[in-house]
Amino acid sequence: MTKIYLDETSFEKLFRENFLGLCIHCKFKYGFDVDLCKEVVHVAFIKLWESRTLINSTDHAKPFLFRALANVCKDMLRHEKVKLKHRTLVLREGEDAHEEDNGLEQYELKQLKLNIERSVYELPPQMRRIFEMSRYEGLKYSEIATRLSISIKTVETQMGRAILKLKQKMKEYLAFF
Repeated sequence: MTKIYLDETSFEKLFRENFLGLCIHCKFKYGFDVDLCKEVVHVAFIKLWESRTLINSTDHAKPFLFRALANVCKDMLRHEKVKLKHRTLVLREGEDAHEEDNGLEQYELKQLKLNIERSVYELPPQMRRIFEMSRYEGLKYSEIATRLSISIKTVETQMGRAILKLKQKMKEYLAFF
């Protein structure tokens, strides 16, 4: 039987000793906001916990954690870059459509798209991520929960809150329809 060096007690100690410092590290190295820093540090700790059987001593846990954190941060930056490209493309397509038809309808459609994109972008990071995975990528709640290592109930709650927030922000458009 393989001995597990990173048990719950040593993991908890590692978490308590390093969480804040890793959040600060993410803030200054990657420029993330506080919520995103907390999220990526949590994800890195989850990866550490999931890989605890591969770690052959408690001395190897911290370097593994730093590598996992760097990878998660780089993934987040790549993801943000893709989202920015998508937003730019959507805005550009909206401008092209407006140039083809200067009608009021096209302008209103462009404004609606911009407001939707802005409203989605203003959601808290995890909530936005869950909403985009559900609505833009077409993933089921169970798939989202698996990918983000959270419970399905958390996904349901976050989606419900996201929809409520979006309804509130878009109420003037909803009243029109």
